[in-house]
Amino acid sequence: MRLRHFPICRVLLAVALAWIGVFRRGEHGAAELPAEFLRRPPPYRRFEDKPLKELLGELQKAAGVPIEVDWPGLAKVGVPADQRITLEITESTVGLALGYVLCLTNARGGLQFCSEAGRMVVVPAGEGRGVACRAFDVGDLLDAFERLPKSERSADGFSLDWQERWRFNWQGAGESLWNIGYRLYNSTGFAFDPQEADEAFVLFIRLKASEEFDCRGGLPYEGGRFHGYSRSWIWHQRLFVIAPPNGQEQVASLLAHLRRHPRRLERESGE
Repeated sequence: MRLRHFPICRVLLAVALAWIGVFRRGEHGAAELPAEFLRRPPPYRRFEDKPLKELLGELQKAAGVPIEVDWPGLAKVGVPADQRITLEITESTVGLALGYVLCLTNARGGLQFCSEAGRMVVVPAGEGRGVACRAFDVGDLLDAFERLPKSERSADGFSLDWQERWRFNWQGAGESLWNIGYRLYNSTGFAFDPQEADEAFVLFIRLKASEEFDCRGGLPYEGGRFHGYSRSWIWHQRLFVIAPPNGQEQVASLLAHLRRHPRRLERESGE
């Protein structure tokens, strides 16, 4: 059997094209960010024994886009269209409210939903879209990332959360990751203690990127299933993320938030 030889330039070109296809660059603009309709206010109402299909119709009106449901798939996991749901919607966004409704169905294995161009899609957990890998240039954020002097206790005597040990150098005196205030929660509640900047930065992104639509731990939204359903690491000041499309959007949204943070803009305008 004869082996066919390929010129080295063709091999390098093929590798480069494969790299571009697999490792997409991050931050492509508004189309790459979470859908605006996820953040619209839901109907602040109490629903008594409401059929699931009708309840989703109410959320569809609030979102202004279709909510498409895989009803045959939901039936297989024990969720019929006429399942009765009782709840009071007090969540701040359509995305959170929809996630809470799906959690209340008690579907076998759970349910999940994703946002696509002009619609939301509800399917059984595990039957959503696959993952992709993207590379985000985070050199500017890493250059500003630093560890605070070691201390076991905060000023009020409580044990420090790991976020209180790290900060961006554009934050004010006495501030840390705890003060970023990007998402719903501050303390992660986990006993982490990253020692290296890259490790702490990746941990911060992984935990914070999914919190916006974290339905009290249910994580039915594809973009809220970031930790546990993805991988991420730093290489040559690039953040590589393997996650579903909505998860990638949440990462892009968090990075954009950090870059337009008022503290950072104040510091840059004063230089």
